[in-house]
Amino acid sequence: MEPVDSLAYIGKNPGDENIYIITGDSGNGMTHGTLGGIIIKDIITGINNPWTKMYSPSRITLNTTGDYLHEVANMVSQYGDWFTQDEIKRS
Repeated sequence: MEPVDSLAYIGKNPGDENIYIITGDSGNGMTHGTLGGIIIKDIITGINNPWTKMYSPSRITLNTTGDYLHEVANMVSQYGDWFTQDEIKRS
């Protein structure tokens, strides 16, 4: 998934109290994994981190919602390629 602003989504999953995510790495998984570990640890332990808001998964604005939904639909369609009628019948 390529976030509209090219920053990963790191933090509490919107709408969930105790689910934390690190996604949308855009080829920067090592960097975002490290940042994610720091940011999520700080959120859980109550430490104020200046990066929390910048990487927040709930930072999606109305201006970017259309692009975001397009990317989500594209991601879901990619999973559809994994399944064929024959594979479903064998399950």
